[in-house]
Amino acid sequence: MTASVQENDGVDLVRKAVNLFTYLGSVQNLLNPPIYTVDQYETVHWFAMLPEHPAIRSAHRVANPDRDTPLLEIDRLPKTDPPAVPELLHPWLDGPTNVPDRELVLRSAIYVEHPRPVEHEGSDSSETEVVEKHRIELAEAPEVSAAFEQWLTDWRLWADQERRDAVVRELYKELFQTQLTATDHAEQFELVLGIGCLTWRPEGHVAVKRHLLTAPVDIKFDEGTGTLSVVPAPAPQSLTVELDMLDPALIPSPEKIDELRRAVAEFDGHLLDSAAVGEICRRLTNRLDAAAEYDEEALQAADGAGPRVTYAPAIILRRRTKRGLQQIYQQIVDQIQQTGEIPAGVLPLIDPDRQPTVERESTPGAVVTVDGDDFLPLPVNDKQRQIVERVDRSAQTVVQGPPGTGKTHTAAVLVSHLLAQGKRVLITAHTDRALQEVRNKLPREIRDLAVSVIGNTRSEMAELRTAVDSIAQYADDFDPAESERKIAQTLDNIDKLRRRRAETYKKLIEIRCREVETRTDGPEEGTLAAIAYRHLQSAPEYSWIREFEVDPHNEGTSVTSEEISWWREILLDRDVADNEEEASRTLPALEVLAPPQDFVAAVEAEREAIDQKNRYNYLIAHETFDFVRTLAPQVREELRARVSELADQATALERRAEPWINEALRDVRSGRQHIWQSRSEKIKSLAVQAEQLLDAVGDTTTIEVKDGDVDVHQQLAKSLLAYLESGGKLKTQPDGSPKIGAFTSKTVKAAVPFFAGVKVNGSPAVTNEQLSAFIAWVDAGRILRAMDQAWPSSVTVPDEDTLAEALHWHRTEVDQLDRVLALGARLDIEREWFQANGLPVPDWNNLAEILRYAELVAAASAVDGAERASEPVERLSQYLAEQARFPNPPSVVHALLDAVRNRDTAAYATGFARLQHLYDVAARVRRRDEIRTRLERSAPGLAAAIEADPAAPEWVDRLPTYQEAWRWEMTGRWIMAQEAEDVNTLKAQLNRIEDDIRSEVVRLAAERAWGHAVAPGRLTGRARADLKQYAQLVAALGKGTGKYAEKRRAEIAEAMERCRPAVPVWIMPIYRIAEQIRVKPNLFDVVIVDEASQAGLEATFLQYLAPKIVVIGDDKQVSPSAVGVDQQQLRDLANLYLPTDRYRASWQNPRRSFFDEANMRFGGRITLVEHRRCVPEIIGFSNRIAYEPEGIRLIPVRQYGSDRLEPIKVVYVKDGYESGRKTNIVEARAIVEQIKNCLGDPRYDGKTFGVISLRGNEQARLIQSLLLDEVPEEEITARQLRCGDPPDFQGSERDVVFLSMVKAPSEDRRITALVGDQHLQRFNVAASRAKDQMWVFHSMPREALTNPEDLRYQLLEYCYGVINRLQQDDESLRRGVVPEDELVAPFDSLFEQRVYNRLIERGFVVEPQYETMGYRIDLVVIGTERRLAVECDGDHWHGPDVYEQDLARQRELERCGWQFFRIRESMFYADMPGTLAKLWEKLEQEGIRPADWSAPHDTSSEDGVEVLAQPAMTTEVIDQASANGSTATTAPVAAGTVFDEVDSDLVEAVEEVFADVSFDRPEAPATTEGSSDLPPYVAFRQPLPPVRESSLNEVVANVVRIIEVEGPVLGPRVHQAYREAYGGSRVGRDIARRLNQALTAAERRGLIVSSNPLQTARNRTRTYRLPGQPEVLPRQLGPRTLELVPPEELAHHLAQFWTGDDTAEEKAFRAVLEVLGLKRLTNSARVVLDEALRLVRDRES
Repeated sequence: MTASVQENDGVDLVRKAVNLFTYLGSVQNLLNPPIYTVDQYETVHWFAMLPEHPAIRSAHRVANPDRDTPLLEIDRLPKTDPPAVPELLHPWLDGPTNVPDRELVLRSAIYVEHPRPVEHEGSDSSETEVVEKHRIELAEAPEVSAAFEQWLTDWRLWADQERRDAVVRELYKELFQTQLTATDHAEQFELVLGIGCLTWRPEGHVAVKRHLLTAPVDIKFDEGTGTLSVVPAPAPQSLTVELDMLDPALIPSPEKIDELRRAVAEFDGHLLDSAAVGEICRRLTNRLDAAAEYDEEALQAADGAGPRVTYAPAIILRRRTKRGLQQIYQQIVDQIQQTGEIPAGVLPLIDPDRQPTVERESTPGAVVTVDGDDFLPLPVNDKQRQIVERVDRSAQTVVQGPPGTGKTHTAAVLVSHLLAQGKRVLITAHTDRALQEVRNKLPREIRDLAVSVIGNTRSEMAELRTAVDSIAQYADDFDPAESERKIAQTLDNIDKLRRRRAETYKKLIEIRCREVETRTDGPEEGTLAAIAYRHLQSAPEYSWIREFEVDPHNEGTSVTSEEISWWREILLDRDVADNEEEASRTLPALEVLAPPQDFVAAVEAEREAIDQKNRYNYLIAHETFDFVRTLAPQVREELRARVSELADQATALERRAEPWINEALRDVRSGRQHIWQSRSEKIKSLAVQAEQLLDAVGDTTTIEVKDGDVDVHQQLAKSLLAYLESGGKLKTQPDGSPKIGAFTSKTVKAAVPFFAGVKVNGSPAVTNEQLSAFIAWVDAGRILRAMDQAWPSSVTVPDEDTLAEALHWHRTEVDQLDRVLALGARLDIEREWFQANGLPVPDWNNLAEILRYAELVAAASAVDGAERASEPVERLSQYLAEQARFPNPPSVVHALLDAVRNRDTAAYATGFARLQHLYDVAARVRRRDEIRTRLERSAPGLAAAIEADPAAPEWVDRLPTYQEAWRWEMTGRWIMAQEAEDVNTLKAQLNRIEDDIRSEVVRLAAERAWGHAVAPGRLTGRARADLKQYAQLVAALGKGTGKYAEKRRAEIAEAMERCRPAVPVWIMPIYRIAEQIRVKPNLFDVVIVDEASQAGLEATFLQYLAPKIVVIGDDKQVSPSAVGVDQQQLRDLANLYLPTDRYRASWQNPRRSFFDEANMRFGGRITLVEHRRCVPEIIGFSNRIAYEPEGIRLIPVRQYGSDRLEPIKVVYVKDGYESGRKTNIVEARAIVEQIKNCLGDPRYDGKTFGVISLRGNEQARLIQSLLLDEVPEEEITARQLRCGDPPDFQGSERDVVFLSMVKAPSEDRRITALVGDQHLQRFNVAASRAKDQMWVFHSMPREALTNPEDLRYQLLEYCYGVINRLQQDDESLRRGVVPEDELVAPFDSLFEQRVYNRLIERGFVVEPQYETMGYRIDLVVIGTERRLAVECDGDHWHGPDVYEQDLARQRELERCGWQFFRIRESMFYADMPGTLAKLWEKLEQEGIRPADWSAPHDTSSEDGVEVLAQPAMTTEVIDQASANGSTATTAPVAAGTVFDEVDSDLVEAVEEVFADVSFDRPEAPATTEGSSDLPPYVAFRQPLPPVRESSLNEVVANVVRIIEVEGPVLGPRVHQAYREAYGGSRVGRDIARRLNQALTAAERRGLIVSSNPLQTARNRTRTYRLPGQPEVLPRQLGPRTLELVPPEELAHHLAQFWTGDDTAEEKAFRAVLEVLGLKRLTNSARVVLDEALRLVRDRES
């Protein structure tokens, strides 16, 4: 681009900038036309109209008033009561006595009622009375007239004074209203004193009626006396000349006027000094017109066309003019034209492509990063940190700040950071409200670097003085080197804290890891928590062991359960005691002695062996016996086995039935087996061939040969088969036979006999398969015949049915033959064995000889056996004989020896048993002593206790599980040894370290900020001199007395003004900028604009003041109003100055806000979402209508307890109506009445109130007026009780807000749905102002609102829905104890359920799995004002990263006010009392107590906190009489219910008043006759404090005490008993309501239960009892009347007497009365009993 092009481009930009700012200035002129007459002001109070009254003191009535005299003072005059009316006059007075304008008269006559009893014959008493009326004429009562005249004199004096006072009260009210408006809407209105009223109607000019001089004033309210005082407001000049209502042409000498202005600026006299001010007015009058006149005596404005000026002082409330903004824009235009330069911040407005580029801020600020976490002087959330980051690197930042999301806090964070970077900052907003708290939120160390210019300039001057003092002092003392040293020291401190933080953090992680890892280093395997839980579960069974302090040497081992149990049994064993001495002698070794059964067996074996030997005596003489006996045992045995086996085989074969077998056996035994061997081989070979052929035939094939030769048939078959295999064909008939024809093959024809004689499977063989089968069959038969021939002729071959059967026979027989042949082979082997062992070979054909060998072997064995059988017995006898030779042998030795010698088995068994017993006794004694030694070491106390009393019964249950108990104790000690540092202590330590880091960060930021503020680059030599001079002047003033004190004060004020540039941070609304600052480019480094959505495009000039701008607003809140704007004029201006601007349509939109503009141009909007103002139920409506549709959800982080106000209350004003002035008087009065109720309710003590009209300001003004009539002014001031529309409240908040919907149904008016963006903005603002409670008053029935998009519909739907949901939530919080071994919703673990149960059992209100800020807290304990988060750290482990996230989540919630207590599962189980003690201590520290906790009664004061019950929800219903000034309030009902549709049961359940039950009638005396069988009625007799002197929780506790004594009991009886307990005379409506609130609260919490079996519309039949009391308890009548007996109790009595016959009804009634000791069946008694009888009938049906 060439230089000329660049130059042209710059000129074009300058031109566009000039046009833009000229346009913006012109718009301000257009939007703020001149005011020509005082009648156009909001309010004008003429001093001329002030009445003469001692309560009014005006300086205009005082000559030469002192400078400090208030301009006006008005005392508050309370209303006085008329004189008391004598009792005599009450029935005669006609009309109210408190109306001073209406004089009373007497009635001419009155009627007086006199009851007369009616006597009945045969009765001692009258049952009825007749009321008679008597007329009394006034003339008949002269004493009445005399008393009236005397009283009327006093009344007239009162009425005269009251009429005079009423004028003052009305003026006081108006002035107070003016003060409220001026204070609450300082950005819109200003309060001035007008002096010198000009009236003039110049030709061609609008008529003028304006004051020429004005002075800013304040109205002060003295809360002590209630006096209103009008005083001058501090300002640069006390008087100002105003001539803007005159055309410049009417001012002949402007320079003379300017000269006069300068003189007026020096005025320092009293503003109502008529002489001094009159001189100025006269000079000004003369400068205007030669014909003008000034009247210094006139207190009212003059009349006429000519110019006349009168003194006429007035207090004026008027809208602020935009002259300051006009001047600002003119200054900007002038500067741009003069310099030809456009600041970077403005360039994007001219050319959107010229975005300012800002290098990332490198100057250290207030952000310090510690291990990845950012620390600032103030805590921040992620969004706020993101904003700081954005401001550091961007020139333009847009922040959306929905209601209550911490915009002020964000601004304070930004300022802290920017000050630390040495930036100059301007914080501004459209209204004062948005800026009220910014300075106070700054850290104290840097607060003096900021000055707030908000509202009352007195505070501004004080802050400026403090800032200048501090900067001057710091500048004097500032040493750059020392400052750097402090910064370095602070950074070093932060680093040390960083290390401590990291160590503490590491410990927390390690503790968590140890908690969840599976432990194998302890007494059992598992996680620490699992081990601890098992340990806890076993405590009831094993904890007894702790009585004895086991394991004193920490060895960890002891005896077993079996050992200790056995040891105790031995201690009790008499057998051991009796036999221990003998058992200690030398006993024969049991292992040497044979057991009795073995001895018996030995004796028996000996006898049997001898008998066996004797059976073979005949063989002992055999020639080979001796030889056989000499054989080795194994040879002998082998011999026996061989001969026996051979004999068995031969015998088995000989027993076969086949005759050929014996023949074969003889041949084989004789060695001729080869013949039979050949036969076997031949037959088996032929069998194989036959089997193959039969397999070819097949098992299922049947072959039948009817006739013919088989061999011939086979040859024919083979010919046919060859024919077919060569390709020949053989045709068949349907029956399967071959078809023979002329052309049939010869082969086939030759086979005709074959076909006829042979059948295969019943058919001729015509197929290859059939032919092959037949051929094989014939061959098989031939082979089988050969096999038949192979057997000897002696063998008869059976004629089998089939070839297969024949083959099977042959195979069976050949198998038998093979066995015979095998025997022959065996004989050869045995012959060789006999020969090898030198034995004679027997004759194999002589079976007896073979068996003889076996018998000889048996005989030899029998002889050997007899010898062996005697050996054990003899050996035993020898051993016992040796034992008997020992000295002092046990007697059992001789007994055993005799038994053995005598072969006496019984005696031996007895002796052996005795020996065994002695051995057992000896073993038990040894084991007893060994266990005692071990037990003495591991558990000496227990050993001693058992020895001392081994028969004690507790040992029976304990000792069998001693080992488990020991392991349990060791496990417990091990678990406790694993206890590391307490996690809560560590977390608290971590929090303290982080607090210390933040404190160091504050010091760092402050040191840097102050260093920048007094650095040479910032404080020039002139600035330093100004500061020094200011300090010297203040020191010289001293005490501020003396001749020149005022002069010196003026010099100090002037010096302080010169010090203004030294202040780096200014906080002021936009309308104050013009009077405080002379604008110039980059006057500041950063401008922060709050509530920018309220500011219009007139705020554009702010971009001129700094290179960086931060715009905070919300397009979902109220935007600028376009009321009264001529949009065509705006378009004309835009066409004139912005003809080519592409965004001209936006510039000319009067509804467009500065936030809209910034949002469009800047981009990258950051949205704050943490909502800190409202309770969740209130902000939920804004979320629903405004933010969730945009994908934004505000996260409520406000902390609150259970004793909060109900968040939302809805009141349907049934008879409300809308007037033509957009007001609803009935709704207004309902709101005022409710506010009065709240003011008197201790639950609302200290709460601030606001009233918002959802339909224009007229309703707000009406309500404000009514409030001023009904509510003391100091209460209005203390409660910040203001009324307005949504724009009036934007940027404000109140504890309680009342919304008036105003709109009411009307036949002649259509309901217009409120669906526009502007309606959404207004409803969003209105519904997000209340912190604690929002009331919604509506006269429009819900059913009349049919459009779901209508904001009124949505508001009511939401509010009613919240109320219903809260009732359900209350129910859910009443859940009792949950199972401890079965997971139930919504818990995450059994551990949580167990901790929950401990809390519930102690009486706390606990909500599990509480969701907040996107997180879930395991358990939240809800107190009256606070909540405690309880985290249950179980053994579920997701890794250290997740646990670190968990700690980060806790830190984030702690930043939002949450308090945490963490419970480790292992410690909970291992040391539950200790763990819970810490939890109880933490809850006590936080002021969270069990739900039934009641503070001690303090008669001196109430703490205002009611823990137990939610306040009663009320719905006001206003009848038509309200239009005339009266308000009817029904019994309160549940919030959110429409009165004419309300459920009566719900009404009773909440606040039924027993209005129809008289508690003052005499009680029927109870007699004992007939009722002696019933238990007596125990009445509550303890004294109680009066209901009015007790808090609600005390009343709750007391009604529960009454019910505990008397329950089940009717509600009216509870009232009666309470009244008797405090000595009251009656239960009035208010007391009844209070008692019913207490009953409802007690029932909600589960302290009592109730029933209403009659289901009546009134509450008089509701019965209350404790949960553990019976539903029905028949008793004597006691102090009760029949009406006070519960219906179920009466039904119990009636059921005993009623027979089901209606005719017997009266008899049953009288029987019940007799049981209760009553005599007369009155009509009222009949009604009561009839209701109870209905219960009996219902049950039987």
